[in-house]
Amino acid sequence: MFLTFVLLVASQLRELNAVETLTFTRVDYAVAGNGPKSIVVGDLNQDGNLDMAVANRHSKNISVLFNQGNASFGVPVNYSVGTQPLDLAIADFDKDLDLDLVTANSGSRNISVLLNSGNGSFGTVNDFNVGGGPYGVTIGDFNLDSHIDIAVANNNSNSVAILLNNGLSSFSVSQNVTVGTKPWALANRDLDSDGYTDLAVVNLGSNNVSILKNSGNGSFNLLENLAVNTSPYEIIISNLDSDTDYDLAVANSESKNFSALMNNGNSTFAPAINYNVGNVPKAVESADLDGDGDQDLIVANHFSNNVSLMLNNGQGMFSLLTNISVGNRPVSIAAGDLDNDGDLDFAVANNTSNTVSVLLNHRI
Repeated sequence: MFLTFVLLVASQLRELNAVETLTFTRVDYAVAGNGPKSIVVGDLNQDGNLDMAVANRHSKNISVLFNQGNASFGVPVNYSVGTQPLDLAIADFDKDLDLDLVTANSGSRNISVLLNSGNGSFGTVNDFNVGGGPYGVTIGDFNLDSHIDIAVANNNSNSVAILLNNGLSSFSVSQNVTVGTKPWALANRDLDSDGYTDLAVVNLGSNNVSILKNSGNGSFNLLENLAVNTSPYEIIISNLDSDTDYDLAVANSESKNFSALMNNGNSTFAPAINYNVGNVPKAVESADLDGDGDQDLIVANHFSNNVSLMLNNGQGMFSLLTNISVGNRPVSIAAGDLDNDGDLDFAVANNTSNTVSVLLNHRI
């Protein structure tokens, strides 16, 4: 499927009344799996092009789609993981200069770490137990030992498991941190500017975000819970208001909106500001879509079968540019320059059509 969307945007970095055209071309790709739930992009085979990896919930595998160099993607290659992989993250776990993958497997109560052979194939898959109902996963160097660690949101036990990397790409749970009810997803950044990576966790059952402060050695303490709207499903951390700290954006699945929470710079956040989008928003991603230097937002509306493009005014306030149709039941978004033309594109995993919609940005 090939579709083109042409949008007009007033540029904030050009003279007053200047208008820039955003054109998005959509192409859909089958994933050769059942129930795609999470998507990431990265150069998996080290050819200079961003590839895609998708976690397929119902077929217990991931699909890797290689970029052919012109933003078209080849036939998926599948790798088995645990039962019901719900989330996916990408990082170099073994420090061999290529990108590996990790899935959070709710049904088998573990994570699967897939080590890259260097050419985008994954010959080694190791599983590590984490606890009850792993729904979300994020990665970062939590204890500053130069090895990438893993944090997992355990939905059934209302906790986050911290798994430290021993340097040999082996992981074990070092801590379980209690958070709110039904933690669904999480993200990490240095939220208090102390040099250590903190965590933000969305709790679908308690309608809030738990901020977990890193003590400096990879252990975490609950700092505060931030109220958002109904059934928060996904979170991203990004500098939304163009200052020097990181803010939060949360997709609230049952209230048809997302919440933006600005960081005050002192480990506290301003109250959430909510923005209406489509029906059952389940994913949010940040990217500078219009090239004006600030982070815009893309929201996947699960029951509307579209994505909302929300333009940033430069101060962390958002307005709807347009809605763009994608496949059936979009549930995850990943942004990157997929066609190497200097602007940011994005890909959307569609849960019931078993496809990925690639939206190429042709900013003029």
